[in-house]
Amino acid sequence: MESSRLRMLYESMAELDEEVQEALAVEDISMFRYHLLRAYRLIEKVQLADHHSLIPLYHYLSNWHQKLAQFHEAKGETEEAEREWLSSISYHTGDADRNPYVQFAHAALAVQNLSVARDIDEHMPYITQRNVKSIQVSLRKARFSIRTAVSRSGINDSTSYILGWIDEMEKVLDAREDLKGHGETSAKEPATEDILRELDSYIGLTRVKKRVNEICNLVIFNQLRQEKGLKADQPSLHMVFTGNPGTGKTTIARIIARLFKSLGVLKSGHLVEVGRADLVGEYIGHTAIKTLGKLKEAKEGVLFIDEAYSLVRGQANDFGREAIDTIVKEMEDKRKELVIILAGYPQEMNAFLQSNPGLKSRFSTQITFDDYQIDELMEIGEKMLKEKQYEMTEKAGEVFRKIIMQKIGEEPENHGNGRLVRNIIEEAIFCKADFVVSSKKNGLPYGQLDQIEQAVMHHVLANMENSRSANKPVDNDLQFDSRGVLH
Repeated sequence: MESSRLRMLYESMAELDEEVQEALAVEDISMFRYHLLRAYRLIEKVQLADHHSLIPLYHYLSNWHQKLAQFHEAKGETEEAEREWLSSISYHTGDADRNPYVQFAHAALAVQNLSVARDIDEHMPYITQRNVKSIQVSLRKARFSIRTAVSRSGINDSTSYILGWIDEMEKVLDAREDLKGHGETSAKEPATEDILRELDSYIGLTRVKKRVNEICNLVIFNQLRQEKGLKADQPSLHMVFTGNPGTGKTTIARIIARLFKSLGVLKSGHLVEVGRADLVGEYIGHTAIKTLGKLKEAKEGVLFIDEAYSLVRGQANDFGREAIDTIVKEMEDKRKELVIILAGYPQEMNAFLQSNPGLKSRFSTQITFDDYQIDELMEIGEKMLKEKQYEMTEKAGEVFRKIIMQKIGEEPENHGNGRLVRNIIEEAIFCKADFVVSSKKNGLPYGQLDQIEQAVMHHVLANMENSRSANKPVDNDLQFDSRGVLH
C-alpha cells in the first residue's frame, strides 16, 4: 500500500515540476508559488514510515527554490534571492553538492552590496556607522554557509578564497576607528584546529600535511614555554616549497597564511603571490622600488615567490640579484611581520639555494610536494566533476584512468598533476556540450546532461592524441546505438 502511495506521490511531483517550469518560463511568480504550496501540502498529507523515501521530493523543492533564487538574482532582487537560497538549502539533500551553500553565501553578501569579486578597499567608502552591524551579520551568515559546504564536500580553492576574503573584511572593519562601538563584536576567528581539518580534507599531500602540523606544533610549543617564563626563541618560519606544477603549492601557502594568523604569528594572514615580473625592474633602482612595494603589501602576511630561481638568470648585470638582496634585508629587519615562501621545481630550487648560501641559511624549512598517485588523480577528477554537478560512469572512469596514465608516461616529470586532471575534465565537458547541442539541433537523443559517458572520454582521448600528432580537431562522431548507449 505504501509503495503505491509513494508511486502516486512521485508522479504528482513530476507533473508539478512541469507546471513549475512553465510558470517560471513566463515569469508568473504567483503561479510558481501556488504550485510550491501545492507541493508542500501534498507532502504533508502523505505519512510514510520510511522518511528516506521523501528525499527525491525534497530534491524537487530544493531545485525549485534554486530556480526562483536565480530568477530574483537576474532581476537584481537581492533580498528575495537570499530568502530563496536559504529555502533551497533547507531542503537540500546532496551531501557532495556544495553549490546551494556557496550561492547562499554570495546572496547574503549581495544584500549588503558586498562581492568577493571586488577588492575590499572598494567597499570601504560605502560602509558606515549606520550599516556596519548589518554587514557583520551578512559576513557571519556567509561564513557559516561556506563552512557547511566545506564540511559536506571538503575545501577547494574557491571556498578557501571566500573564507579568506571574509576574514580579511572583518579585520579591516575592526581596524576602522570610525566604526568602533557601532558594530557587533567581531566574529570568532577560525580556530587552528578548523584550518588543520581543512588541510586534512585535501586529497594526497601526506608528507606536506605532516610537516605543516609539525610547524604548528613548534609554534604552539614555544608559546607554552613563553607562558611559563622559559626562553622561547622565535623560530624562522620562512620556507621553501619544491614540487612539480599542479601539486598544490599555492593552495597550501594560503592555508599556512591562515594558520599563522590563527596562531597569532601574523596579524593579517593574507597571501601575496609574485613572480619575477612583479619584483624585477627594467633600470637601476627600479627593482628595489618594486620589491619593497610587494614586501609592504605582504606585511603581516605571506609573500609567495613562485619560480624563485628565475630571479637570477646568470648575467652579471641582472637586476634580479638586487631583488634578492632587498628580500634578504627585509627578512632580517621584519622577521616578526612577514613570512616568505620560495617555490619552484625541485632541481632548479635546490641549485638556486646551493648557489646562494645566504639564502639557504635563512630558509631552513623545506617542504617537498610529491606528484600525485594515479588513484589520487582519479579521486581529484571525480571531486571536480561533483563540484560541477556531473558524474562519470564506471566505463568512462576506466578511459579517464587510461588518459592519465598515458599523459604521465609521455611526460613523467612534467605532466601537470592536478592541472592535468582539470584540463581533462574541462575537455570532457567541452566534448559533452558539443555533442548535446549538435544532437539537439538535429532532433537526436543526447542523454543525461549531468553524465560523462565512456564515449565522451574516448573522444577526449582522441582529441588529445590528435592534437599531439597532427593538431587537427576530431570529428564529432558520438551517437546512440539501438540500445540507447552513447558511442
